[in-house]
Amino acid sequence: MSPGFWTHLPPGAGDLRQQLGQLRPTIEKVNGEVRGALKPSPKKNDWDRELQVKIALIEVGLAEIPVAVHGDKILTRAEKVKEGSEKRGPRTIRG
Repeated sequence: MSPGFWTHLPPGAGDLRQQLGQLRPTIEKVNGEVRGALKPSPKKNDWDRELQVKIALIEVGLAEIPVAVHGDKILTRAEKVKEGSEKRGPRTIRG
């Protein structure tokens, strides 16, 4: 799984980090299946392989849905934190 914005979650986002951990095995499994299906084949007009590739593409699409939902949760949380910090205004450092 390639690193993305969810690898830089703040310490308070433990629930989001846990959800990502639950998604990782599925993502890695689908990625492995796709790599296998996309390997070159010496046969021409290999209908079995063509079907495997199409199924792999569908599996990738289905695996991406929870990732997109998770990404949306992360972005929504970040937006709420940003709004909350803007409402409080800038902090001054007292020495």
